[in-house]
Amino acid sequence: MRDLAAGEVVAWALPGDRTCAGFARSAVGDLLGGLRIPLEIVRDAQTMVSEAATNAYEHAHIPLGTPGGWELWAFRAGRGVVCGVFDPVPDKPLPARPVRPDPLLEHGRGLAILHELSRGAWGVHRTRGQLGGHVPGKVVWFRCPVTVDLPVLVPRDEVEMARAVRDRLRARGVEGTILASCSRMACVSVCRGLDVWCRDGRFFVREAARSIVWTGEERAVVVEHAVRRYEETRCLPGRS
Repeated sequence: MRDLAAGEVVAWALPGDRTCAGFARSAVGDLLGGLRIPLEIVRDAQTMVSEAATNAYEHAHIPLGTPGGWELWAFRAGRGVVCGVFDPVPDKPLPARPVRPDPLLEHGRGLAILHELSRGAWGVHRTRGQLGGHVPGKVVWFRCPVTVDLPVLVPRDEVEMARAVRDRLRARGVEGTILASCSRMACVSVCRGLDVWCRDGRFFVREAARSIVWTGEERAVVVEHAVRRYEETRCLPGRS
């Protein structure tokens, strides 16, 4: 629980076989149960993560020799919790929204179930793994429809906030980050067109023509957003 409160990501390596769904279900149940979340919400989260892990097992087949493996993530997002299943197969995309399944078919209902139980708060995007050498891939994530009370255990000093973001980006293989600071502000330049400003205990992510604000305890959200944008930019035509 302390890792979530400190704005960190809790990550598990998932088994590379059909037991991955059961492992994910048990891990999420233990985590959310420890937060005293209502049993009904815990069971819905277990169903969602089981479907996401099963989807990885059935569709994200890892080519021989590919580093890394499937991972289960959980991190704080405001007063909620986001869970995700990562696979190192970025070039096999999933639909941004579920296709209505044939009710007579046994398979194909996973994303529709995830969409319904998360109340539409889910998605899939390019990213990098948390474990085993920051391998490029994608994550299927969802937000648990619940509010949790966690203490705030993150630094409020602007330079410390920026340094924590920079260090976690570098740990995910995002190179070239630059940290600069001035009076009551600090900035991490992630890549062209993407900067993370730290001020007054909050993160201000500036990209293109918009700015997104996140609270200090949502550091994991900020880092994941930056990794996503970095990967999307790196994979543009003409980029390596």
